[in-house]
Amino acid sequence: LPMKKVLLPLVIAALAGAASAADVVEAIVIRVGDRVVTRSQYVKRLHDGYNEIEQTSQAAPDTATKKDEFRKNLTNDLISELLIKDRADRLNLSVSSDELKDAVERLKQQYGLTTDAQFDDSLQKLIDAAGLAGDLVWRPASTGAYYFKRPYRFSSPIDLLRFDQLPLIDRFRAGWMVLHARFIRDWQSLDDESAPSYIRRVAGENVYRVMWEPLLRGKFGSAADSVSAAWLWRKLVDRGASRDSRGNELLGYLRGGLIRLFDVLVAHLAANGHVVHFGTRVTALEGSSTRVDRIDTTDGAHDADVVIAAAQLPDIARLLPESLAPLRERLERIEFLANVCLVMLLRKSLSDFYWTNVTDPSAPFVGVIEQSHWAAPEDLAGHHVVYVSAYVPQDDPRLQMTADELFETYLPHIQRLYPQFDRSNVTRLLIRTARYTQPIVRTGYRHLVPDIATPAENLFICTMAQIYPHDRQVSNGVEMGEKTAALVDRYLG
Repeated sequence: LPMKKVLLPLVIAALAGAASAADVVEAIVIRVGDRVVTRSQYVKRLHDGYNEIEQTSQAAPDTATKKDEFRKNLTNDLISELLIKDRADRLNLSVSSDELKDAVERLKQQYGLTTDAQFDDSLQKLIDAAGLAGDLVWRPASTGAYYFKRPYRFSSPIDLLRFDQLPLIDRFRAGWMVLHARFIRDWQSLDDESAPSYIRRVAGENVYRVMWEPLLRGKFGSAADSVSAAWLWRKLVDRGASRDSRGNELLGYLRGGLIRLFDVLVAHLAANGHVVHFGTRVTALEGSSTRVDRIDTTDGAHDADVVIAAAQLPDIARLLPESLAPLRERLERIEFLANVCLVMLLRKSLSDFYWTNVTDPSAPFVGVIEQSHWAAPEDLAGHHVVYVSAYVPQDDPRLQMTADELFETYLPHIQRLYPQFDRSNVTRLLIRTARYTQPIVRTGYRHLVPDIATPAENLFICTMAQIYPHDRQVSNGVEMGEKTAALVDRYLG
C-alpha cells in the first residue's frame, strides 16, 4: 500500500469560538482514520514534557526556551508516535521524516493554517476555551501488592527488580513479558489462548504462580483458568502507555469527579431542547425484528426514532421484544461478575499506596484503593477515602449486606494487612454494588462481543462489555460513545 493512503485521513479538529466543558473534556485533537488523540491525552503529554524540562534545566531562560520548543513540536510527535507509526506498523510500513513533514503540511492546508503560529494557536484555544484545563490533574499513581503477607511497591520497573519473592532471572522474565506485549500486533490469535498459558509461555511457571495466578483468581475466581490472553495483553499495553519517561505511572482525574462532566452534558442537552428523565425505569422495548417503535417506561410510553441502549447487556436483553429473541440470546451468552465496594471515610491514611492488589487467597477482596493518594484530600473535602473492592458471583451474599455488615466481615482481613488500622479511624461507611460489572472474558470472547448496530435498524448497543480487548476505563467508554454516535449519524442521514 502506498503511504499516502495511510496518511490521507489525517485530520485535526480546531476549536472555533467558545466551547462547553462537554465539548472539550474529551474533544478530539487529532484523528487518523479511527484512531484519535484526545484533549486530555494532549494535555497530559504537554504536562509530562514541561515537568521533565523543569527537572533537568539549570536556568530559567533555558527552561522557557525548551518549553516553547517542546510545545511547538508536540503535535508532530503525537502524530508520529501515537498515530501514524502505530497504523504503519500494522501494515508493515515505515514512516520517514519527509512523509511525516508532508502529512503535517497537508494538515495545515486543510484547515487554512499557513504558519506554525496559527497551528499552535488552534491547539491553545482548544485547551483554554473550556475553562477546565486547570481541573484536569495528572499525578503519579503509587501501586503496591501484598504477596506472602508482605507489602511490595510496584510503581516502576525498579520496584519489580526489588521483588524478592522471585529469583532474579524470573524478575527479568516478568519485565520481559510487559515489553513483549508491546510487539504483539495480532491480538486475535491471543484470544484463543488462555492468560495462564500465555504467562507460562512468555515468562515461565514461577512468574505465573507467584505473581499472576493470585491476581487472576482474585478477580475472576473459578473462571481464572479460562480468561483470554488478549484481555491480559491489552491491559499490559494500556497500563504501560500511561507511564512517564522514568517508568512511573501517571493517571489523570477531573477535580470534583466525573459528575461535573455529566452535569455539563445534561445542561447542554436541556439548552438544546432535550429532556432527561431521571428516576425513570425503562420496562420494555416494543417493535418488530427490524425496528424498535416504542420505549415503555414507568412514566409512560415514548415513540422511538432511535434507541441507544447503554445499560448492561443482561438488562438490555430483558427489555427486548420477542421479535428480537435471537439478539437477546446472543447478549445472554456473556457472563458477568458483580462488584461489591466498601467505601471507608477515614481520619488518617491507611497505607502508602494508591492501589494495592491483594493476593492473599483467604482475603475476601482483591483491591484496596486509597483514592486520597491520587486525588488530593482537599479535592475530597479533607477525607481520606478508601475503596475495598471485590468481584463476586451473582449469588454472593455480600450483595445483600449493609455497609456495617460488610465492614465487620472485612475488618479482620483489613487488620491483618494493616495492623495499625483501628475502627476508630472510620468516620463513615458506605456500600456500592453493581450486578453486571466485569464481563468474564473467556478465550474466544471476541466472537461473543455484540456489534453496536443490531438487526433492528434503529437500535444501537453501546456498553463497556464491547470495548474488548481493552479493560474497562473512561477513555475507552468515550471512544465507544464516539463510534456509536458516528453510526447513529449515518443512520439518520
